[in-house]
Amino acid sequence: MAKVEPVIIDATPVRMDQGAPRAASSGNTAGGTGAQTPLASRSKWKRVAIGVLALLYVLSPLDLLPDWIPIVGWLDDLGVLAWAARQVFFKRGQ
Repeated sequence: MAKVEPVIIDATPVRMDQGAPRAASSGNTAGGTGAQTPLASRSKWKRVAIGVLALLYVLSPLDLLPDWIPIVGWLDDLGVLAWAARQVFFKRGQ
């Protein structure tokens, strides 16, 4: 009887956009140097702006619900931070 080698399955999740490097001729890079396209650059600045504005809202004394109201005053800050985190870390560039 032939000896069967065990098969190891890699269960590490991989995002679809993180595959093999793309060719420079596909238009994703400028001259193959790895420079970002203008669309990717705009997406980066949009995420930075959302993060900065969310932090300013949380640190600002002017809120939708004032922080001196117990629990409820902090929930709007938490909601803004959760929304900003989703926009910055979990959304694809649009």
